[in-house]
Amino acid sequence: MQSVPETEPPLQHVRLNPRCGACRYAFEHHDRIASLMVSSSSPNDSLVDAQTFPKTEYGDVQGQNFFHLSVNCEECAMSTETCTVHIDCLNLYMKLAIFSHKLDRLWTASVSVSPWPSSPVLPLPRLPANLERCLSKANELTGLGFLTRLPPELAAMILELCEPGELFRLCAVEDMVDILSETDDTMREPLQTVRSWHRGSRPSLTMRPSEEPIRVVIDANGIRSLERPPFSEDPAADRYYATITPEAHDALIYKYGFCQLISARARDEWPIWDIAEPPKLEDCSLFPSRPEVHLERLDTINLSGCSGLTFFMSNAITRAVHVHTPRSPTAEVTFKSLPANLKCTVIWIYVPISPSDPIKCFGTRRRVLASGRTSFKKCYYLFETSLAGSCTAGQPFQNATIDHVYSVYPDTTIIFNARRDQSYLCTGLFPRQSIQPSFQKVSPRTSPFRTHACYSVAKLDSVAGIRVYREAATRKFRGMIIDYDDGAQRALGDCRVGIDPSEGCGSLNDFHFALSFYRNSPVLEVVIGQTPEEVEEKGTSWTQLVAGGILEVWFISTAATMHLHSEEG
Repeated sequence: MQSVPETEPPLQHVRLNPRCGACRYAFEHHDRIASLMVSSSSPNDSLVDAQTFPKTEYGDVQGQNFFHLSVNCEECAMSTETCTVHIDCLNLYMKLAIFSHKLDRLWTASVSVSPWPSSPVLPLPRLPANLERCLSKANELTGLGFLTRLPPELAAMILELCEPGELFRLCAVEDMVDILSETDDTMREPLQTVRSWHRGSRPSLTMRPSEEPIRVVIDANGIRSLERPPFSEDPAADRYYATITPEAHDALIYKYGFCQLISARARDEWPIWDIAEPPKLEDCSLFPSRPEVHLERLDTINLSGCSGLTFFMSNAITRAVHVHTPRSPTAEVTFKSLPANLKCTVIWIYVPISPSDPIKCFGTRRRVLASGRTSFKKCYYLFETSLAGSCTAGQPFQNATIDHVYSVYPDTTIIFNARRDQSYLCTGLFPRQSIQPSFQKVSPRTSPFRTHACYSVAKLDSVAGIRVYREAATRKFRGMIIDYDDGAQRALGDCRVGIDPSEGCGSLNDFHFALSFYRNSPVLEVVIGQTPEEVEEKGTSWTQLVAGGILEVWFISTAATMHLHSEEG
């Protein structure tokens, strides 16, 4: 009788969180970490040394554990919630904590960052460090007593330049020990009986169950408060919100000063918004009219007070969008919030919004598959302004497409759906807008040098000036913004506004470029501020910009091509 070979047991997925459960600071590659999986029977047996934080989302296999960093893994979503910590933070926590159930408390504080199990990851900044404790600890360790005598504003600036670091993680762990020592209370209550809750207090309960909506306020440490109408907490930019109508099976779990919500409902029945009073979806213009995707985390972009948008895209998929405002003039903070595996692949696509030339139409162009279905994941953005006319952002599609274009106004809100697969889908507009019958086609006159290259184009009429952006280390051309006499603007290439160094050019005659290829890769050189004679001395065939021409730029994150055409041609 032939023996049946034994099969190896399946790997157990262990979700690695991007931030330490003890200090709340983000992990860096090669940080020494551990993963804590708590069960009520044996919490001390569930601590696993995960060794080092992985560089990519693919994680690492050790024994029967698969330590996984991906945010969209369904097996991780169904597995037991875990707490990921720095090894040194864990050792310090265990040394300082003098209360019982140390690991259970730490695990509770860590997993409570999610308002409910398997909720979407929120791009929220870490809450401010404990300035008083950091100053005191710095004085204790270094003997620099003058730090404690500085004005708080100046001391905060000095500390901000040093953050993050071991001093800050040490102080943050001490803060965590203080928080977890405040109460031993634990309870589980039906959500319908919860009147309110604020972090640092016990839940306030009602005698009778109520289906009145509850607003959930979420910050970087999880649920900040639960409120019934009328809502008292003022909206803030560094928080997310969810409005929930509690049902009989929904519950609140309160442990050691933290809380989570538990529900058997589908994960997209509790969408999380970045605004306190979101619109109803039936009052929005949606792309398409009935979205076929889960709505879990919805971000909004209000065009009022917005000076531009930066789309982070890879392979025609939007990964994030930054709104340029006086409070957030550069897109660096949004770039830093991207997962490590995307930072090296995304292209920065900047769309300026001039106060003299507001957007009057906005929409998306999506590819129609051979089956007749629309590919919603990949899209190409369509803009139209009063002065500059039609503008596109992204990678053009060569085959059949479908457009969704709407009229917009200066106070229109664009809605994006952040999905677990790291795509960022344009979902709709609020308030409901009228549909535009057509969008003027912007057809490239040249072919892309890479299949995934993005396209930009601008007319060279009535140009007031040009600003050229270059890579800091190599001075290589990245992108350019053209200013027109009437106040309109147009961006071409990869413009990292406020980050990459830039230089101005006041005349088209002062702008020269040369395009060549080396091993099938484009080499684009741009020279400004030199006379034609000075440029010719460089020994390359140069092209000078001329009024009335059409300038095309194809670009990826590491290279670009530039082509000048006559307007008739």
